[in-house]
Amino acid sequence: MSEKIDTTLKNSPADTRRSNKPVVNYVSLLHCKVGQSAVVLPVDHQSPLVSNTKYVRTSVVLAYDTVTGEFETCNTRYQPRAAAH
Repeated sequence: MSEKIDTTLKNSPADTRRSNKPVVNYVSLLHCKVGQSAVVLPVDHQSPLVSNTKYVRTSVVLAYDTVTGEFETCNTRYQPRAAAH
């Protein structure tokens, strides 16, 4: 049996699926596809195992918004870093 993966990110503030996950900003995304690991260059990941200076492979991507660039893994939400004005 296989479970259906929700491939959408909801924009509603009431979306509790994302509310408790830390948000990590990134500056470059090499690969992102639902059901696979993403390859991303984070800038403010909280884990001491992540240098924030090299590309990392995430856990499996649960949802990816190709318009905003936001994606979600089991434990973390990733978003593109806002451009400086």
